[in-house]
Amino acid sequence: MKQAYYILFILMAGLSSCDPKPIDLEIQMEKPRIIISPLFNSENEIGILVTRSFSSLASVQNPFDLVYGSRINSARVSIENDGRAYNLAGVSPVYLSGDIGFRPYSEYRVIVIDTLTGEKAEASTVMLPQVKPHAIDLQRSDKAADTAVTLTLDIQDDASVKRYYLVTFNLNEEVRGKSGQKPLSGKSLYDVIEIFDNSAAANGHLTYEKTYRQNIVGFGGNDSVIVEVSEVSGEYYNYLSIYKKSGSVINQLTGEPINMPSNVRGGAGFFFLTYPVYKEFILGEH
Repeated sequence: MKQAYYILFILMAGLSSCDPKPIDLEIQMEKPRIIISPLFNSENEIGILVTRSFSSLASVQNPFDLVYGSRINSARVSIENDGRAYNLAGVSPVYLSGDIGFRPYSEYRVIVIDTLTGEKAEASTVMLPQVKPHAIDLQRSDKAADTAVTLTLDIQDDASVKRYYLVTFNLNEEVRGKSGQKPLSGKSLYDVIEIFDNSAAANGHLTYEKTYRQNIVGFGGNDSVIVEVSEVSGEYYNYLSIYKKSGSVINQLTGEPINMPSNVRGGAGFFFLTYPVYKEFILGEH
């Protein structure tokens, strides 16, 4: 028995002293693609972020590139509608236009061309109509450690067809910033993206309620929360569903290991237009 243990010890010692030969692996890097990401739009204005993806194996030095993708300094960006083209102006990576005049049920196509390489990416979308709310309400409940903010929606929806909705928040601290007061700590509300469908609609009403616990204590009388409610397409709803589950846009930039859904031909990202309803709530009054 002792001899068996001795032999086992010698074998283990011999194996541990062996240096395995490195295996040469050839991993193909993802080809960079143009990424189209709308930042905002209103009835007349739009802002689009245009960047390029990179491989997860590539060395990225600029923190901006790591989050948004690398800039394309030679991009030409335009939007077409009903045979008319609108050129977007700006400095890479943000391109803007303020004279398009978006209309519900109308189709718009964005075209991005890298004038240096000739690479082209484009996408089309239809602007959906504005939501008709019966009521939008926001109530606040303060506690020692945080603040509970409860959102209640009542949207007009006859459930005749499948519809999808998006809710986002913005904290308005313009007055606070001008007065030199410290910024609020509730920036996490910026990250709130709520999506839901109209499967619960009944008798022309679709109700939705959710409570968020945020550390936004210390707000001033003029600080406010702006709630935006929009109808979105089923494709964009699916995109947002996967985005919320992934918790990051990094895979969109690298294309690895999981690709997000995209409606961009010749590139990545998702082109969409919304016609949101806005309602502002003064935190000191709710």
